Amino acid sequence: MKPTLSLLTALLLAPLAALHAADHATFVNEDAWHYFTAAPEVKRGPGDDFAEPMRPEFTVTKKGLENYIDEIARGHLTHFVMNLNCQRANFPSKTFEPIWKSLDEPERDHPDYIRAMKTLYESGVDPYKVWIDRCRVKGIQPWISICMNDLHRVDEPKSPNISTFWHEHPEYRLRPEGWNSGLDYTLEPVRKRMLAFITEVLDR
Repeated sequence: MKPTLSLLTALLLAPLAALHAADHATFVNEDAWHYFTAAPEVKRGPGDDFAEPMRPEFTVTKKGLENYIDEIARGHLTHFVMNLNCQRANFPSKTFEPIWKSLDEPERDHPDYIRAMKTLYESGVDPYKVWIDRCRVKGIQPWISICMNDLHRVDEPKSPNISTFWHEHPEYRLRPEGWNSGLDYTLEPVRKRMLAFITEVLDR
């Protein structure tokens, strides 16, 4: 357990150290779906109405992603925090299913923003690399956040967010179903899976 605890301790303490060193700190937390559901060319479906549509220059392209950082940098931003996952990953992960796996699952919803994300990666653009590089140009600290136990839309059978791991292993959940049915981290398979994902993210 020592390597696991050391890694998790470092991940938890690093943001606190950054805050202590700064005279002030202004954070933007970029939710896993916010940009992609609010981009102007993306068709919005049921459940995608939590963010207002963005301006025309914020497209799902490299230039659009750079424009977004340029815009929020005008507000004296110091830290930009990018969330990479729900129960599935927002990138072509080897340890989690990518969220666009749902496009091959006829029993799931297929919202347009997931198609847009997949198309972006297939064009050779990694949005998080674009944002990290642009943040550094603008003097903003880029940070990564990881959802450990995401339950968005867990009560919707057709949700594209919910992993096969969650569906196939009810014995790994805290409760059988509902909003308290997250994964139980007292169980080794749950811990090993998440630690593998965290390691993959850091290696990227």
